[in-house]
Amino acid sequence: MQTIGDETLIYDLNTHRAYCLNETASVVWNACDGKTDVETLVSQSGIPKELVQYSIGRLRESQLIDVAGETDIPKHVSRRDAIALAARVAVALPVIGMLVAPPPTQAASCLGFDQPFQITSTPFFPDSQACVDALILEAVTACCVGTLNPAHGFEFGTDPQLCRGFCG
Repeated sequence: MQTIGDETLIYDLNTHRAYCLNETASVVWNACDGKTDVETLVSQSGIPKELVQYSIGRLRESQLIDVAGETDIPKHVSRRDAIALAARVAVALPVIGMLVAPPPTQAASCLGFDQPFQITSTPFFPDSQACVDALILEAVTACCVGTLNPAHGFEFGTDPQLCRGFCG
């Protein structure tokens, strides 16, 4: 967990997912300590109860918190209601952004922008289209960004056998 400005960045080592919480979601997440109840959070933060409940629901959906036992927190506050309330009280709608990061071993071994990689196949590719199809599939795991660099193109040859692409 790291705080940058008003946002909180959280990296889940088990799922290799990174989350970015905006200021409103950060305030709620930081208050989820097992001791602070919703009413206390509302009075201390000035965030309306409905937005606190919406934030807790989103944090629960993202598996960033566990809510043990029965609570007075509704399972779902509609996004439409949350947006309308946020606009009325000039509070940012809680936002929880998520991205899946590659496991550390894969991240350490993937290739950066414009780095070449090639594929060997037996029997060898019959034509350039078969080579390109294989490069596209291989780029998903070989390249950090998971794509080919279309501006750099690819290399295909039959003598010597060559099927090489460049990471995007």
